[in-house]
Amino acid sequence: MSAGIDIPLFIRQINSKNDLGAAKTIYDANYFGFACGKVCPTEVLCEGACVYNHSGVKPIEIGRLQSYAAAKALDKDKKFYSAGAPSGKKVAVIGAGPAGISCACELSRHGIEVDIFEAKSMPTGLTLHGVAPYKITNTETLAEMAWLERQFGFRVFYNHRISTAQDIEQLEKNYDAIFIGIGLGETAGLHIPGENLENVLGAVEFIEQLRLHQHRVSLPGKVIVLGGGNTAMDAASESARLGANPVLLAYRRSREEMGAYGFEYDLAKNVGVKALFNAMPVEIIGMDRATAVRFVRTRNDNGKVEAIPGSEFTETCDWVIKATGQAKGNPLFRLIDG
Repeated sequence: MSAGIDIPLFIRQINSKNDLGAAKTIYDANYFGFACGKVCPTEVLCEGACVYNHSGVKPIEIGRLQSYAAAKALDKDKKFYSAGAPSGKKVAVIGAGPAGISCACELSRHGIEVDIFEAKSMPTGLTLHGVAPYKITNTETLAEMAWLERQFGFRVFYNHRISTAQDIEQLEKNYDAIFIGIGLGETAGLHIPGENLENVLGAVEFIEQLRLHQHRVSLPGKVIVLGGGNTAMDAASESARLGANPVLLAYRRSREEMGAYGFEYDLAKNVGVKALFNAMPVEIIGMDRATAVRFVRTRNDNGKVEAIPGSEFTETCDWVIKATGQAKGNPLFRLIDG
């Protein structure tokens, strides 16, 4: 079951024309029922476990069915839930991403007043700011968020970053509890020369700019994407869709060791992305702007990446995108520890 959703039940409900009943089944288990149907790797998870796979038959497209049913509830503005009887308790939630919003929904159902404090100007964390645009639109994402707000009545304070010990102390005084749902931070550094050059971008930040300003983002020329996870695939795929040519995906391990799902890699290949495996970046070359990346060939030595002496080579580029994971929100936790 995906996120605890009773998949056989909601499929039966759709089959019997009870679309809103299916939506209720989905949202009872997952407050982001529509978004997850769109963006989650259902091809690997629930569809990958479908019994049809063992019969040589195409698996049921569970993700599409989930988002279809959820959309029915959103389109009709169906009232499934409401805030519970007031308990007299108040909770502050830091972060309006999926975790923070889901927490707010659940607490509201139990009569707890919830205020969410969000550093950005819009909600839903990576759902809005970090998922490749071809998977879900901003309009769809914000529609589900607005529906949840109408259902539960929690409040969100945007452009309200919690960043000082005094901010934490104020929350502690005004609320009975604090839930921290800040997610991860900016793209982690590679700690190699040249990574701070002008045209070297973090993958998460690149995707965010696409989501917020897609019609004004241009990426002409050759792009090198460093990384082998699903975010790297998104960055490479979107670069190609923006007209970058060629787009080279460089990963320090082998294809078999790559963290990305196979279907995500296939999507990238299908839009023209080329891959370079067992290549570890050691320097980004350039003055003000990056003009090339210097790599060294690698091999696997008992699970560890080992550089092969004398195997260095250089790839020219116009842009470099680092898809090297995200930093943790340690600054906020240090405030609490203090």
